[in-house]
Amino acid sequence: MNHFKFLSNVSNSCVTRVQAFACVALLSACTYSTGSFNEPGLRGKLIDAETSQPVQGAVVYGYYATAAGSLGGGETIKEILRVFEVESNAEGVFEVPAWKTSWSITSGEPRQRFPAIAIYKDGYKLDLQNLATIAHWVSHTKLPGEATRTGNVIDWTAVPAQLKPATERERYNALYNSNYAYADIGDCGWEQHVKLIDAQHSAHMRWITRNIPPESIRGDGYPMANYRHPDDMWIGLGNHSVRDRLIEGERKLTTRWRCKSPATVFPRTK
Repeated sequence: MNHFKFLSNVSNSCVTRVQAFACVALLSACTYSTGSFNEPGLRGKLIDAETSQPVQGAVVYGYYATAAGSLGGGETIKEILRVFEVESNAEGVFEVPAWKTSWSITSGEPRQRFPAIAIYKDGYKLDLQNLATIAHWVSHTKLPGEATRTGNVIDWTAVPAQLKPATERERYNALYNSNYAYADIGDCGWEQHVKLIDAQHSAHMRWITRNIPPESIRGDGYPMANYRHPDDMWIGLGNHSVRDRLIEGERKLTTRWRCKSPATVFPRTK
C-alpha cells in the first residue's frame, strides 16, 4: 500500500502522479550502464536569497527509478531503485550519501529524469531538478563559483544555493508540487520520507490558519466541508494530511499495523 499521494487524494498512488509528470518530460538517451549504479555523494548549502542567512530544516529528497515506453505511447515508471531524504542543518548544509550497487536492473531503463531531487521548505519556492546523475545537480544561485569534488563527493558548499522566499500563491504551489520527487518502496515506504511528510503536515496546517476564516475551521484544525477558497486554492483542504492519515490508519488497524508507529515517528504528533 502506498500511503502517500498528497493532501488532495492520499488513497491514490504517488507513483501515478510521478508518472503523469514524467509523461510531459522530453525523453533522452540513457547515460547509465544497466548493470549497476555508482553515484557520488552531494553536499550543498542553502541560504535565503534575500537575507543570505542559512536555511535550516529544508528537506532534500528524491528517488532513482527506471522507466519504459515512449513519450507518444505513454512513459511509465517500472521500478523504484533508491529513495533518499536528508535535512539541512543550522549552517544550511546538507549531504546526500553516495550510492553504489552491483546488482542489475530487472525492469525498464534509467533515463535523464532520474534521480529526481527536490528541496522543500515552507516559505520558499520549491527547487526541483530531474537529472541523469546527481553529479549534474546545480546550485541555483547568482553567486560566482563552481562545485568541487573531494573523493566521491560533489561539494557545492562554497557556492550556496539561494532559496527564494515565496508569495502565498507560491507557497501553495510549492506545497502542492512537493510530491513530484516523492516515491516509496514497499508497504511502509512512507518511513523513508518522515521529514518530508512532517514538513508538509505543518505547512498544510499553517496554510489553513493563514487563509481560512476561523469560523470555517473545524475543531480538528481542518476546514469545514462546504468551505471554498475564493482564489481557487484548494490543496484538498478538507482531507487530513498524510501524517494524520497514517496516525488514523494505525489507530484503526491496531494489531494489524505492520509499519513503525506514526505517533512515535513524527516529532510534532500531539
